[in-house]
Amino acid sequence: MYTALVIGAVLALVFGTRAVLWLSKLIWPPRPEEEKIHRGVEEARKRFDRFRY
Repeated sequence: MYTALVIGAVLALVFGTRAVLWLSKLIWPPRPEEEKIHRGVEEARKRFDRFRY
């Protein structure tokens, strides 16, 4: 029973965090500078993945 409680708490924490981040992004959209940074990180990740394989 304790194991199910711990697993449920972890799942609630994970999904709750994702929901809060999603809602905050809807309420306060990222500024263009922040969006540019995230795009740069994604491009670097794709280049690294291509290089790794």
